[in-house]
Amino acid sequence: MGQSHHHIIHPHTGASVRCDLAQVTLFAPHLVDAEVYAKCVLILGSEQGFDWLASHHPSCAAIGVLHDGSIRTVGMIGQYVEEGELLHAWSY
Repeated sequence: MGQSHHHIIHPHTGASVRCDLAQVTLFAPHLVDAEVYAKCVLILGSEQGFDWLASHHPSCAAIGVLHDGSIRTVGMIGQYVEEGELLHAWSY
């Protein structure tokens, strides 16, 4: 069997991203920001990525699923919920 690769490419190595996150859903005031920041968090990994998001973009929130099945969150996700619908989210 071949090796699996992520479709996100690390800008410094040119290789497929390899991190502890299997998936990230990011919430931001604007959808374009959510898409960009989700990629950044994936590239950085859960610890460094979530720290970066909290310190540089405190109006955002994220849910990350790690490869071991555990879930991490950062930020106030509740502010992006309106009558049971999520607003301005992007998932990778």
